[in-house]
Amino acid sequence: MFESKKEFQKSFLYQSCNDMAEICKPLKNHFDIDYFAVQFEFINWETNKIENVSLWNSSTKFDIFYDYYKNIGNYKIDITTTLKQYHSYHSKFLVDTPEVAAFAQKNYNIFNTLRKTEKINNEEWVRYCFATSSNNPKYLNFYLNNQDLLNKFILYFKDRAAPLIKKARSGPAFTEEMTKQPGNNARVNVVGATQNFDSRSEFIKVIESKHQRILNKNGKIVSVPNAEMECLKLLARGRSAKEIANLLNISPRTVESNFTISKQRLQCFSRKDLLDILEKNNL
Repeated sequence: MFESKKEFQKSFLYQSCNDMAEICKPLKNHFDIDYFAVQFEFINWETNKIENVSLWNSSTKFDIFYDYYKNIGNYKIDITTTLKQYHSYHSKFLVDTPEVAAFAQKNYNIFNTLRKTEKINNEEWVRYCFATSSNNPKYLNFYLNNQDLLNKFILYFKDRAAPLIKKARSGPAFTEEMTKQPGNNARVNVVGATQNFDSRSEFIKVIESKHQRILNKNGKIVSVPNAEMECLKLLARGRSAKEIANLLNISPRTVESNFTISKQRLQCFSRKDLLDILEKNNL
């Protein structure tokens, strides 16, 4: 833990807020999602603690986060129980319970928090957090109906922020026990009309550019050219090579060539492996 806020504000974590804000511009510009944070959590069995380090796109919220860690008491957690929870949350989008949401509003002035927990290895987990400065429940409806966009952004973030992620993971900063929380995460359950954002297609264009990002069989991010991705998307929808060729106005041989390249790129050994990967990537 840093001895003072001034010391903390000189740290890489705090200084990275500007880079984080630049990477997260599409979230704000297209969907008005104000905050995005990444928290790496390291299981330390020797000390029975969870060591964690975070990257934020808001230096203001990072200041509040720091004050909270300094001033609020911690408690000893049952790591085995926590790990079971992590496994049950793995790769799921979850919102806070009303108790945790109220706690976030009171201490951070943050609303509509959505989290996704992913496993890096047996001792390390990462949580991606989306949040807003507005308490309008329309954002919960957006989360509920646009998880594919949020997954795309996470892949985009992993790619753009790779140097920040590497540096953050190399030196955890907060080594106290996990901060006290009044409850655990809960599944989102929102009733009402879906918030209609007109920026969906523009958002996808911004984060995908000339290539799209997809996780291969080993969980590594791979960039796939758009032309190749179009073939994969149609394959995922059950189209044959001949049908894909007719739809895209290319030859069946080109389609099959794209599939061969895709299998190598995604480290697949069969068409079934390829289809499994496409399903895992929500294509």
